[in-house]
Amino acid sequence: MSDTANCIKVICAEIRDLLLEKNKKYGDSAFSPEQIFSKADPYEALNIRIDDKLRRIKTSPSNEDEDSELDLIGYLILRRAYRMKTTADANVLDYFDKLDEAEDVGATINNNSGSIYEHTEYKATITNMADNMIKDSYA
Repeated sequence: MSDTANCIKVICAEIRDLLLEKNKKYGDSAFSPEQIFSKADPYEALNIRIDDKLRRIKTSPSNEDEDSELDLIGYLILRRAYRMKTTADANVLDYFDKLDEAEDVGATINNNSGSIYEHTEYKATITNMADNMIKDSYA
């Protein structure tokens, strides 16, 4: 694997971990804000946060505000996730549930001395089913 590919993997993992940590720490505040001052819907609130981060990046000396870059990437992912959550067919979200289920079953199979082949085959079957559900929902 190239150095570029490795860098991409590390950065994506860092962003994922950051988002999951903040979601755990603050609850689902990106999708269910308290709306104490702002009455903007969650999507518009994310757009405002993105604008703020872009302004901070634009006005900061170069390489001085790496946290803002990570936050910006995080907000863009949250924006996309919100669109998926609110506009996608329920089948798209079921895709992730099916993958989680496949991983759980695979862990059970492995813990009960089942073969890894069974786990891999089951996960592939669930993944194919989920992919077909997504294709059908957009057909």
